[in-house]
Amino acid sequence: AKEAAARGGQSSAPLWMIAALIITGFDEVMWLLRNPVTLLLIIGFGLFLRAVYQNLDVDTAMAMGVVPGLIFLGTKVVPTAIKILKKLVDEGGSGNKAPTPAVASGSAGAGA
Repeated sequence: AKEAAARGGQSSAPLWMIAALIITGFDEVMWLLRNPVTLLLIIGFGLFLRAVYQNLDVDTAMAMGVVPGLIFLGTKVVPTAIKILKKLVDEGGSGNKAPTPAVASGSAGAGA
């Protein structure tokens, strides 16, 4: 493959292919921009998957080998996802509790 690339003189995709990808992908980008709820759901799901990946020890699991590593990760994905969701619920629930201000009796508003 390296020899063929050296003979071709180009190491990247042809310009017409890049232009075709941009033109054909424009419709999907516009659909996402016109449907912001879908875009937010995709972003949220991506962030959730990133958090799951960061909490899993993928490097150690893959050091065992591909199949044993995938089996090991498969047993850890659901508990890790539940742990992340519980953490989100706990942080979200504690952020909404604002202290109520104490109202002083007999101050302003008492008729004179």
